[in-house]
Amino acid sequence: MAAAEAFCVEWRGLTTDEVAQVREQLKALAGERVMSFTEIPLSTRRWVIFPPLPSPESATAKLNELTAAGVQDAFVVKDAAWRNAISLGLYANEEAAGRRVSELEGKGVLGTRVEVLPRQGTAFYFVIRSEDPDALKSLAGIRQAYPNSQQSRVACPS
Repeated sequence: MAAAEAFCVEWRGLTTDEVAQVREQLKALAGERVMSFTEIPLSTRRWVIFPPLPSPESATAKLNELTAAGVQDAFVVKDAAWRNAISLGLYANEEAAGRRVSELEGKGVLGTRVEVLPRQGTAFYFVIRSEDPDALKSLAGIRQAYPNSQQSRVACPS
C-alpha cells in the first residue's frame, strides 16, 4: 500500500507573543491528531563549533591545542545546551562559515560543525505537516484568532 500523501501549511505573520500562543495550540492539536510542526526562524546565522567535550578540563585542553595551532577568536561555551563546546565564530551565511571551516582544516583542525542559529530578535513562522487533511482544516479555526497572520498550502520539505 502506498504511503499517504503529506500536506503542509505555512503559517506566517504572527507576532512574538502570538508565536508562543500558537506553539501551545499546535502542541495540543498535535496530541489529538496525526500532525507535526516545525518552527522556522526568518533570519539565521551560522555558528562554527567544535562539538561539546566531556568536561571543562578537556574543553580547556582542546582550546589550548587550537591556540597552539594558530586558531584565534575561539572560546569555551558555558551555556547548558552547548557546554564545553568550542565556539569558533558566528557567520552571516553558509559561505562565510565554510571559509572558516576550510581555514581551520588548513591548520589541522578536523571535526568542526556548522550549526544554524536564529538571529537574536528574529521572528519565526511555522510549517505544519499532516497526512490527514482534516487536521489541517482545523488550523483555519485557530487562525481566526490571529487576523493579521496568513496560512498557505506549501510543498512539504523533504
